[in-house]
Amino acid sequence: MSGADGRCSVGGVSAGGPYAVEARMPGYALEAEAGPASERILLGEGAVGSVDFRLRREAIALDVIEVFAAVADESRTPVAFSNIE
Repeated sequence: MSGADGRCSVGGVSAGGPYAVEARMPGYALEAEAGPASERILLGEGAVGSVDFRLRREAIALDVIEVFAAVADESRTPVAFSNIE
């Protein structure tokens, strides 16, 4: 998860690697000029690594949208009913 400014930090990672760092978010795509969607970094003991990604908004194609509904029972459900058809 990232903060409001889009920055994300990961702690408690052992020295070594390479570690794969990816940037993904539904509704966003990686800008091509920002580099690959995945970066591999090596970390030394106590080192801090940094990887920059830039995302842009993108439409999402959905295969299926399912909507589920149940019939309300007048005697048990506190909602307003009408017999208008």
